[in-house]
Amino acid sequence: MNAVSFLKSVHVRHGKARKRNRLQLATFGEAVQSSACIQLAHPSMSKLEACSTLMPQPPPATASFPLLYSVIFRVFRGHLSLFVIIFGLMLASAFAAESDVVARVGDTEVKMEEIRAALAILSPSDAETIARDPALLNQLVRTLLTQRILLKEALSKQWDQKPDVAAQLARVREATITESYLQSVSTPPGSFPSDADLQKAYDANKAALLVPKQFRLAQIFIASPRDVDKAAADKATEKLESVRKSLRKPDTDFAVIARTDSDEKDSSSRGGEIGWMTEAQIQPEIRAQLGTLIKNAVTEPIRLADGWHIIKCLDIKEAYTPSLEDVRSQLTQRLRAEQTKVSSQAYLAKLLQQNPVAINELVLSKALEKPSAKP
Repeated sequence: MNAVSFLKSVHVRHGKARKRNRLQLATFGEAVQSSACIQLAHPSMSKLEACSTLMPQPPPATASFPLLYSVIFRVFRGHLSLFVIIFGLMLASAFAAESDVVARVGDTEVKMEEIRAALAILSPSDAETIARDPALLNQLVRTLLTQRILLKEALSKQWDQKPDVAAQLARVREATITESYLQSVSTPPGSFPSDADLQKAYDANKAALLVPKQFRLAQIFIASPRDVDKAAADKATEKLESVRKSLRKPDTDFAVIARTDSDEKDSSSRGGEIGWMTEAQIQPEIRAQLGTLIKNAVTEPIRLADGWHIIKCLDIKEAYTPSLEDVRSQLTQRLRAEQTKVSSQAYLAKLLQQNPVAINELVLSKALEKPSAKP
């Protein structure tokens, strides 16, 4: 399971808990605006009093805060703007020392630098997925907190001192040191690849970079499996003829008919739109009719095993080869990864040449034998 799959599983388990932890009003501006609503419900309450009911609560560690708040409240009654400024400065000061703490459970904390470190070791695809879905970042924090709590409990029971666990930790330490060192001596310089390297790789891979012809399609689907009984088949045929009749009318909106009559609910909610597809992704029976289809044209009903498909071609993209600039980033990553692999192999080969390995094959063969039972 990769990092994102695990985080998504955690996201499902903690979804309800997240809803119970809604934050209070985050800004004083929102508090001032909302105070008017409270005054409507409590006419005897002043605007300042209404506003104060919406203010964020002070941190528990500030023992003298309630008294100080009361004094400032009396002094600045009627001077709301000045009160809000003073109050904001007090809270800013109180929370400044904890500004880098992202989350906490009891005395267990997760800080901003730890989140950044966790993000830094993700693969590019996982990092991009988290960037597209901020909820996954929330689950990353929860995962880190869970690990911290579990680690704290395990260490309290001296779990790391168990012989088998200590042996595993030693192996992990050795692997981490060797892998990170090999990576450091194998990573190409920042200037690699050069523009000439990129151009050479681009020219050599133009055929593989070709983006095939694509069709943006919509459909109206009438369900009618081949093994359905005659009554159901007749009903489907009747519905199909009704749809065909509607499509022949002037100024007919294909999307409207798809929403009301298509039996494929997922695409029907989008007006029948399926999206962009390459020729290879389209079933042969449909692909045969798309060859001569122009933009906005609609096919005759096409019979497949699951029923009837009426296809509309919304748009067409002809096959093309992206420019070097379009693929520069991906090509750079690929060339650097390939060069790193080559450098790693060369470095290891040189290391083994300088340090010849001698293996006793006779003794090694006994490693697979099961130890004999002691009498």
